[in-house]
Amino acid sequence: MVKKFILLSVFTVLLTSCANTAQTQLPPATTAPSNIAAEKETAAPPTLIPEKEPEYVPVAPFDVTSSASMTKVKSYSGSILSEDGDELTLYTSAFKENGKFVRDDSADWLLELKLGDGSYYVLYSGLVSNGNIYFDVVSFDEKNYILVREISTAADYTKVFCVKDGEICETTELDLNTLSQKNTNLLYSSVPFYR
Repeated sequence: MVKKFILLSVFTVLLTSCANTAQTQLPPATTAPSNIAAEKETAAPPTLIPEKEPEYVPVAPFDVTSSASMTKVKSYSGSILSEDGDELTLYTSAFKENGKFVRDDSADWLLELKLGDGSYYVLYSGLVSNGNIYFDVVSFDEKNYILVREISTAADYTKVFCVKDGEICETTELDLNTLSQKNTNLLYSSVPFYR
């Protein structure tokens, strides 16, 4: 019983000591309320961080198509990036089983843009493991863009292409947040609609 009383007494003294120390160590007020208004008037306005300029990386044209040994997945024709009648075609080397592409192994994918003047551009070419390549054609502020999406177990990203100064370019001009705005029109999508 005596041990409990001593332990309780020591605990009470420590608590009282901590409370008194906390009260005596509060910092004094440094600024009177009348000085706060004066400080606000003389403070410099915050500086704005300038928006990053979009980048444009030209895509080199190809002389001939390289899709001879591949299977056509989807195709879209229209005034995509030029007024001459363009064709955007997605190919894969994945084989079909029961009418559906088998995606359990790596397969080559190719997205090819053929402009109305006959020139070819490869917007995607590579191996995709356990996944797919999709493309969308969107219109934003009266300008068309091609979005190429890789969705697989190893990656999930989107590349954006447009015309800049008469050249086909990969760009950072349009991001996915902008695409969610109401004035973006989806002209075509190769993504299947789920029922």
